[in-house]
Amino acid sequence: MNLRIRETLGRLWVGLLLLGSAAGAAAAEAPMRVGFLAGGDRVNNFWVRMGEFAQAVADDLGIELEIVYPPPATYPIKRAGERLVERLGDGDYFIAVYFDAVTHELMEIAERRGVYTFLINTDILDKDRPLTGRPRQKYLRWLGHIRPDDIQAGFLLGRKLIDALEKPETARIIAINGNTTVQVARDREAGLLKAVADTPGAKVVAAGMGNWEFDPAKVTTARLLEAHPEANIVWAASDPMALGALEAVRSAGRRPGGDVLLGGIDWTYEGLDAVQRGEFVADVGGHFMEAGIALILLYDYHHGHDFAEELGTSFRTPMYAVDGASIAEHMRKTGKKPDWSKIDFKRFTKTHNPDLERYDFSWQAVIDALP
Repeated sequence: MNLRIRETLGRLWVGLLLLGSAAGAAAAEAPMRVGFLAGGDRVNNFWVRMGEFAQAVADDLGIELEIVYPPPATYPIKRAGERLVERLGDGDYFIAVYFDAVTHELMEIAERRGVYTFLINTDILDKDRPLTGRPRQKYLRWLGHIRPDDIQAGFLLGRKLIDALEKPETARIIAINGNTTVQVARDREAGLLKAVADTPGAKVVAAGMGNWEFDPAKVTTARLLEAHPEANIVWAASDPMALGALEAVRSAGRRPGGDVLLGGIDWTYEGLDAVQRGEFVADVGGHFMEAGIALILLYDYHHGHDFAEELGTSFRTPMYAVDGASIAEHMRKTGKKPDWSKIDFKRFTKTHNPDLERYDFSWQAVIDALP
């Protein structure tokens, strides 16, 4: 019996004793409440897309969802998270991206308030693991943790870029990363280095930081292109940085998709547009679905179906590459801006499908659900 069921039964028993069966039944019908602290503001289209998908899931499942898009800086994220958790109450749910040490403090507040926590999108650095432990251990109400396979993401992008050259062994790569104090940047870089190691002759000639943003990536790429005119690939660990690099390549008089190949990670609308125009070789993504996946898992948990019995409490979600050969089919199925409200997300839950033996949150399963 999961913690949610035990606590719910306890509350219902007290409610029945003190308020009578009618009051207890009314309480049971209250909507499930969830607060989602996104990993950045609406300037970054990735978080907007994640929020749109999550909202469609919430609407289908009757979940009362509040989404907060904080500025991407430590103090604003912490303050926004504190205010969000304080608006939640006993038995509610809090979904958040893990930020270095900050989220640990928010988890403590949530635990004290009886709020269940679910982490998404980023892994926890080894140095922070003593602060957090594992789900359902130090923090009993930390129910689960999902994050993308970022090594796979970095590898997929590196592989697509290198293989797009007529002679892959001539790859001379500039790598633009976000912030290596977070695990996602380290993992994506590790994936790139694996793709390079698998290609005799290929080299990373320079690497720089773009802080996950357009302008810093543009400046860094311009500087590195000038220092390394032999570079024929710019690998970027996110779409905003890839788009900044694209602008730097243009400004340097080079040809994006021609003498310099580029690509990013996120599947933002702008990133996919760049693939469609031929200016990006590929864009890697799919992880924008994670907040929606978390909502489905929490919905089932709320209704007595503990996802941990099948999935465990911590697992990675796969990433997918869209390139010039697949972008037309991708756009045909989703459109430029998908209308996720057309999907019946109840089909992904065990609550509404008692015969469902295994969850399937693959990209194929999602697009197959579009009418």
